[in-house]
Amino acid sequence: MPLQDRRGGPEAPCVLTLDFPGPRSRHRLRRLEIAAPGVQVVHLLDAVRPRDVTARAYARTLLDSAGLAGREVSAIVAHCAAASIARELDRLLRRAGRAGPRLYAINPEPADLDTAAGTLRTFLTEAGSPAGPDDEPLTRAAIGRAEERLFLSHLAEGGRETPGMARMARELAAAQADWVTYLAAAGDPDAPPTGAAEVHVTSRDHPCPPSCVARHLVIGDVAAELFAGRELGALIANADDPGSGTGPDGRAGRDVVTAAYLRRCRRSPALLKLADAVSGPPPASVFEHRALARPFFRPRSDMDDLGDDLLGLFHLLNALPRRFFGDAESFLAAQGQPSRRAEIIRRGCVGALDPYARADAIIQDGSFRVIEFNVGSDIGGVEAALMNRLLLEQDEFRRFAGEFALGHTDTAQVMADLLRAVAGAVVGADDPVVGLIEETGSGGTCRHVARALRARGLRVELGELNQLSTAGGKVTLRGNQPLDVVLRYFFVEHLMHEPDGPALIDDLAQAHRYGRTAFFTPLDSELISNKAVMGLLHHDIVRSGLSSAERALVDRLIPRTRLLGDNFTIVRAAHQRALLDECVERRQDLVLKPAFGNNSVGVLPGARIDAGEWRSMLAAPKLGGYVVQDRVVPDREIVLDPGTGAGVEWDVNWGVFVSGAGYSGSFVRALDDTGGREVIGSSARTRYGVVFTY
Repeated sequence: MPLQDRRGGPEAPCVLTLDFPGPRSRHRLRRLEIAAPGVQVVHLLDAVRPRDVTARAYARTLLDSAGLAGREVSAIVAHCAAASIARELDRLLRRAGRAGPRLYAINPEPADLDTAAGTLRTFLTEAGSPAGPDDEPLTRAAIGRAEERLFLSHLAEGGRETPGMARMARELAAAQADWVTYLAAAGDPDAPPTGAAEVHVTSRDHPCPPSCVARHLVIGDVAAELFAGRELGALIANADDPGSGTGPDGRAGRDVVTAAYLRRCRRSPALLKLADAVSGPPPASVFEHRALARPFFRPRSDMDDLGDDLLGLFHLLNALPRRFFGDAESFLAAQGQPSRRAEIIRRGCVGALDPYARADAIIQDGSFRVIEFNVGSDIGGVEAALMNRLLLEQDEFRRFAGEFALGHTDTAQVMADLLRAVAGAVVGADDPVVGLIEETGSGGTCRHVARALRARGLRVELGELNQLSTAGGKVTLRGNQPLDVVLRYFFVEHLMHEPDGPALIDDLAQAHRYGRTAFFTPLDSELISNKAVMGLLHHDIVRSGLSSAERALVDRLIPRTRLLGDNFTIVRAAHQRALLDECVERRQDLVLKPAFGNNSVGVLPGARIDAGEWRSMLAAPKLGGYVVQDRVVPDREIVLDPGTGAGVEWDVNWGVFVSGAGYSGSFVRALDDTGGREVIGSSARTRYGVVFTY
């Protein structure tokens, strides 16, 4: 049996380590102090050194020798070149019907057969023994013959008559053959490649190549720092901690940083109560005493991938009007837009739209699902990065962030850069004056956004719709302040209630077209910023014309969404009847949403009401323009209660921004489980948090 740490009984879950016990590395994985109640650590290479030169056979010998029949393996930890062997161990365990362990590769280094063969030649040459031909295959038999030559050379060098020399020579030759065999197995070209579910833990001086598809965690500047602390050992040992992530198998899975943060909070009252230290009224906080007790963490690669998908979705949506409907008017009619609303939108279009949007996304079974896609300048959450900065000003969190190389994307800076670019392209202004314009009577509700943009070097004036006029074709605020950019924070509905709304939107669109004042974003965004558009993506007229890659993008991101109601003349009556029947049958799995609503107003999950209420809602006369969407059930996240330290489950909605640069920042809204599973919108119970990437 391999040597085992004195933890856990015979049925305790195991953590398997792979670290060839040479003079430098013998202590390294032991120094991690992989410790947790009921966890047994098995150092596989301490007691057996296989003589198999393929990764699969080497792993099989290790597994057979470990005596793990029926035992759960929660993690495999591989140091340096051992990752290939660890992947074969993982594959063997899965084929045996075991739950897949988490695989950690610590400062992984690639190996190959040339390295193994070169090492053997070096051993033989240094021992004064013929190295053999360079092209000799590195087989088990070849290594055995080389071991015998090494033994004879060491024996001759030490003197055959020296007491104990035969034993020492034999041990040295065997150790050299063991090392070469290990390198050959680690360098097996047929071993499984790096997997996306692996966690590569590296020091900053030991980065993986940019092409590496694994998850990455950086700890310390050099390897000595990585092995010096206890955090990594605790993280590995607690791979099954329910607070460590929300993957479909309940394991720590992808979010190893959350696991570490929750454990740190349990030991640190200051970190546990961090939200209290940074929460308060603006400008000290953007969340006004409604901050979540912890930030959220996600691999940067995940967010970049999602950003790329969202940018692809934006371009697909932006092409829909001409590609499938001929023009904006026909596209609006297909959406079932009320005529007065459609008229305002048409008048406010300028024929161009810069990418700027926010997805409302839910993580289900470990993957993001986009339940809404909000396009245009009037989306909220831009200023959330203030909270990221406030957290980083707290000593304890700053240390944690440095340890895990956390970062964040400042959405307000993205917007400031975009406004400068728009001003330069439309007006030719290098230092633009931006008018942040809200609806009449708003009372400056967006002053925090104006403050954030000013902090990033923009000249920003806050105003309302009824304070706009034009002079010489240029838009002015309060009659005396020329504006280079109108930053729109008002909705189409506000224009519909403005006495001069149609004339005002004409002036804004014309000022943009003639290069006098840029309009960001023009009402081109309103063509594609509603739930009916998501329904059109799943309608045969659009779906049948999408490429296979476009269909895959839609299916990957958006739960199935269908148009439901009398407003949609594009939907045949027979299809509407069939959909209504399906809605009655699948009530628990569906959500009914107004096609043109916002802030979750009117959203009705079928699971929240009884069958009678659901049928009444479907039959109601007001069901003119709705969509019905397959319900997305969030993977619940653990947040520790600052008062008690107890873990509380929360449902989380991720607000993910995208621009022409791709991923452009994010924040979260969440509801705890005290009121059941509700719509995560902007209710009094909603709490807000920020996102860090690693």
